[in-house]
Amino acid sequence: MGGAGATPLKAERTEGVLQVCALACFVIGVVMCAVLKDWLGLLTLLTGCAGVLGLAFKWLRALRAFTLLAWLTTALAIVQLALLAACTPDDIAGWALWLPTCIAALPAALLSSTLHILKYWRGSPLVTEFTSPLVNSQPPAGAWDPAPMPRVNLAPRTKGGTPSHESKPVWPPPSEGTAAHTPGADMEAGATNAAKDSVVWPPPGGASR
Repeated sequence: MGGAGATPLKAERTEGVLQVCALACFVIGVVMCAVLKDWLGLLTLLTGCAGVLGLAFKWLRALRAFTLLAWLTTALAIVQLALLAACTPDDIAGWALWLPTCIAALPAALLSSTLHILKYWRGSPLVTEFTSPLVNSQPPAGAWDPAPMPRVNLAPRTKGGTPSHESKPVWPPPSEGTAAHTPGADMEAGATNAAKDSVVWPPPGGASR
């Protein structure tokens, strides 16, 4: 149980250290830009802003920008410290600015990169009570199941309402006042006409003679 809670506790402590580093970068950047008019401190100021926003709202894009800017600020501070050591080692103001900048930016770069590698901040969007969606993107199962559609019988129906599968269209259509011809009636009529038209040979009168 102690091992299970150790990792979240260490991550929370790491985030606390990152918050302190981000605030330090922000304060140093404000002093360099607003007070000393040194625009090289703009990078430090941006690093502090990205860190404060990303850690406060768990904003993944801001956290990535914070990591990148922290590495850039660290590189700039190391270059400035090297120039101070080589050219103006007596510049107390320069040492007082760039040494704290390096101390604040280097741990921020290392720790934030470690958390990104461990995917601790994976899928942490900027979601607050003002930006949360009003409707869930995926409704619960069974909430929007459509009702089954009734089956419609398209078969022709007779006068009684029952489907008639044997009725077929009659062509030509029957005239008004006459019944429709069916195949059975046509056969009976043809047999009657054949009986009437049959010729008896020899005629009955010749046989009597």
